[in-house]
Amino acid sequence: MVSSLGFYQSVGGCRRCHHYCRECDGSGPLHCRSCPPRFMLDGGLCMECLGSQYYEPSTGVCLSCDNSCRTCSGPGRFSCSGCSRPLRLDRLNNQCVPCCSERGAYGNSSASECCHCNMDTGECINSSVAGKRRIAEWGALQRERAPAPSAAAVALTVCAAAAAVFLAVLFVLQIYHCCFSKLKPMLSMLRWS
Repeated sequence: MVSSLGFYQSVGGCRRCHHYCRECDGSGPLHCRSCPPRFMLDGGLCMECLGSQYYEPSTGVCLSCDNSCRTCSGPGRFSCSGCSRPLRLDRLNNQCVPCCSERGAYGNSSASECCHCNMDTGECINSSVAGKRRIAEWGALQRERAPAPSAAAVALTVCAAAAAVFLAVLFVLQIYHCCFSKLKPMLSMLRWS
């Protein structure tokens, strides 16, 4: 008697395969005959590919990503989905490249082997036509942009200005009171003379 997909024949009838197995010939994860998609069969055990590997459906095995990629979706340097620092992911080409500003540290890379990086986030800005437009706009913004003062700095400046005006008025009143009190007897003498 043949069991259907996901089950195996035992003395007591059909039993469900371990959840790691697509097809099996016994209980437990070590008796798999085939695996679910994106899992590799190795000695009866279905294993998911490591982060630094991709699943090759034609052979049913996990293969290593290109050395330039930390994670990938397929073979070669144009299948990267994640990069190890200091490289950045150029999402246009799915390639790990250094920032053009850091190019000197990596030898004489050509402009196509580096990307313009956002100074705030460190992310690669793609080198497509739209990316070049973004680079130009971003560069213009960087030159024009002055850091905006925070609300606390504005409030502190307003309070300091108000305190300075108050002290100036108080000073003028003190001088007026002091001088006027000394001038008052002189003025009264002038009136009576």
